[in-house]
Amino acid sequence: MYVIKIFVYYFINFILGIDVDGIHCQDIIAAMCQRYDIHALVQADMMTIEQRTKLDVLDDALFLVCKLIYRDMSGSGHINTEQICFYLKENLLITVKETPTDLFDSIKSKIKAFIKYFILFCFQRSYSTRKRSYKKI
Repeated sequence: MYVIKIFVYYFINFILGIDVDGIHCQDIIAAMCQRYDIHALVQADMMTIEQRTKLDVLDDALFLVCKLIYRDMSGSGHINTEQICFYLKENLLITVKETPTDLFDSIKSKIKAFIKYFILFCFQRSYSTRKRSYKKI
């Protein structure tokens, strides 16, 4: 089974994030790579689980393959390792993991909270600046 999560962050520009859980869903990864013009060698690296950690600096993107080490908190407490791939292009972040995990959900929620706080801060600052300028008139 595989899961695809799509998330969009709006911060100055939008950032589209695609989170694919399941390296073995080759048809989905192939369609995604074709849609976003991802090189065939990067696609092959995404689908191969026995990769060493590496960073590829491409013409218009970065591609990182690394091992994710985490403790299974659902009961056994065993330490698990799995491969995760990050493909970062302008306004696009694609992550491909071996199995569905919610390890990045807390990070995503913190990014959303930061963006909301930043927007509120800018709005409040803009409002107080306008308020001061009206008093001077």
